[in-house]
Amino acid sequence: MVIYPLQTQELLQKVEQLVNAENNEKTPFQTKYEACDLIDQQLKQVNPDHREGQMHFYILHALAARICHETLEANHSRRHLDECETYINPISTPFDQIVQEIDASPVLLQYFLFTFNTRALTLGNSERLNEAQQIHDVIQKLIIHYQPQIDQSSQPENQSFYTIQQNFNPRELLNQQIHSSFFFAQIYQRNNNEEKSAQLCALTLKLQLKLGEFNRFEFIKNGLDLQRYYVSNDLYQNAFEILTNAKEVLQSIYKDLSKKDTPKSKFILNEENLNDDNAVTEIEDLKLKSDEDELVKPLSENQQEIIYNFYRELGNFYVAVLRYLNLVGITPINNDNSLTIQELLQQIQDPQQLQNVKISFNFLQQIFDEAFNQLQRSIKFFIMDGFCSAHVQILLMLSDLHDLNSHFCPYSLNTLQRKRIQLLASIPQELSSQHFAELIEDVQEHLADAKYQIFDFEYKKLIQKNFKVEQLDYKLSKQDMIDVQKLCSYAAVSVEQFQVFITAVEQTAQTRCRVQENEVRDAKLSWERWVKWIHIDTVEVYVDAIFRQAVVFSKFPSRDVQTRKQMMERALMGFEYCEKMWKWAKKENKFEVDENLKLVAEMLVLMRVRISQMQ
Repeated sequence: MVIYPLQTQELLQKVEQLVNAENNEKTPFQTKYEACDLIDQQLKQVNPDHREGQMHFYILHALAARICHETLEANHSRRHLDECETYINPISTPFDQIVQEIDASPVLLQYFLFTFNTRALTLGNSERLNEAQQIHDVIQKLIIHYQPQIDQSSQPENQSFYTIQQNFNPRELLNQQIHSSFFFAQIYQRNNNEEKSAQLCALTLKLQLKLGEFNRFEFIKNGLDLQRYYVSNDLYQNAFEILTNAKEVLQSIYKDLSKKDTPKSKFILNEENLNDDNAVTEIEDLKLKSDEDELVKPLSENQQEIIYNFYRELGNFYVAVLRYLNLVGITPINNDNSLTIQELLQQIQDPQQLQNVKISFNFLQQIFDEAFNQLQRSIKFFIMDGFCSAHVQILLMLSDLHDLNSHFCPYSLNTLQRKRIQLLASIPQELSSQHFAELIEDVQEHLADAKYQIFDFEYKKLIQKNFKVEQLDYKLSKQDMIDVQKLCSYAAVSVEQFQVFITAVEQTAQTRCRVQENEVRDAKLSWERWVKWIHIDTVEVYVDAIFRQAVVFSKFPSRDVQTRKQMMERALMGFEYCEKMWKWAKKENKFEVDENLKLVAEMLVLMRVRISQMQ
């Protein structure tokens, strides 16, 4: 083992004091510059011709590189890293040789990890990903190789990055692992490898929890970003684990704010325990929310926003789970069954278990309540005046929630769809079309969908009651006439709302076209010019709205022959336009549209036959 001179230890104590010293705003890095000067003076006294001097040489340059990295002096940091690599190069030095050096002086591991991390980050920022990946592989091999010894090591007292002792420093090594996973998560994200980036982000959060030293608000914020990625890729079990950890951190914030213990919150208990006198469900946890809302008031607005964004994302997570259950065709059962949210997420994440998923109405209602309560809590902070976009987005989440509830409970469809309308009806008038055009489109689309579903529900109910009411030669009873009149009203409302949405999309596209192509405001634009400016994410929704509007026209139950024929012709025009749009999308390689074209072709044949029969 290498024994370091006492004067070196004393110098590094001074360096650490200077690095951690407070500076004024005008010279924020003054003491760190002084620390670098001390290291440079010591380097002049080092003889790198023998092994002890080489170790000394490497550590001092690593320390200087770290300080320069913190003072944003990239060139100086690289110079010190270059000096380190004259002794140990993470790419060219054989792995066995690196291990031999660490075995001789275990303290070197933390400095190797730091210099390797920093060099890899520099290479990644320079688009030299292959070299950065090579270094990352070496780092991972070192961590795996030494992990058993690190786990068995006790944390030395008062040992830091600036303390040279002949043993491992578990806390500093864990800190370097965090830096490694964090750095490479950024590198992979910049190179569009989202899956690998997400894996490393998850590892970073896990290691931070293990270390126990992190900014709790940043932890929650980063966790929410990561779980959003998992939810978008249907990885609900991963997302739930992140949310669980974030919630534990949030509870620690509340605990510190209140200076007293608070009950540990749970998400959803096992159903069989719901009647237990000692059970603490999430609904009961919400009794604490008013106290917690008071506790966070002294926090900064940014910190409060992070907290309430957690509740928004948690609510949206449950909405996403419900959406997925509906998508894969899960049908609730009447009998209660013992199922936890963790077990449910595990089952739906495994395609082979999907067919075996059994979920009760009672448990499903718990998930709905959970989502609703979390979204309601968040919207009290994200008010319209100040957080306009966030407020409306939460309303849209609540609208989605009511819609999903109506699919699982079709007998309540009308009531739930009307709740959607009540939530959103006034929003378009409250938003500026100049600044929130796309948000208004989203709201109009939800309103159109809700009104269409009410029409479709009433139409099916009427036909099921008496299928002959569609026949023009059938004599209606008094009640039939009332029912048909009501259905005509629902149809008119649905058609009108679809048209509002369709017009909004077209106007937004035309405005975007004029801006991007430097066209005068009142210039007339051809369809071919403005259609390409419909946002890619809106094209399918736009065409679907036209298609469903045409469906309403085709089912318009007017008793007047001419009116019925006009409605059929309007339906035909709508389906023809859908065909035109899908052919354009196919030509532009927007997405796969063959099935859509096939469906529209069938509707066109049907409409032409029905119109011909009315001649």
